Amino acid sequence: LPYVGQGANMAIEDAISLAQCLEKYKFQMEPAFQEYHKKRFNRTKRVVNMARYMGLFLHSENPLVHSIRQRLVPWLMQSNMMIRMAEKELYENCPVPMEQRKPIDK
Repeated sequence: LPYVGQGANMAIEDAISLAQCLEKYKFQMEPAFQEYHKKRFNRTKRVVNMARYMGLFLHSENPLVHSIRQRLVPWLMQSNMMIRMAEKELYENCPVPMEQRKPIDK
């Protein structure tokens, strides 16, 4: 289950990263895919692990974990801690530098 809701985000990041690698290597597949793997592996592994541990935490039947969860999750939501942590993760790993992003015209 997608406990951190990053499936679509990761697909977009993958597409941008792959396009950048293909452009850099003039569509030579082998070096482009090698660099793509190098760029994306650690981030992907981190998100998969985060989702795995989130699932274990949210579904644990251990009384101690349950007690911690019942106190921690509301505090994280009220303090905006979850939002700050998510923004940090997303902005630091955005494949397009923030200064290159342009607003979408309406």
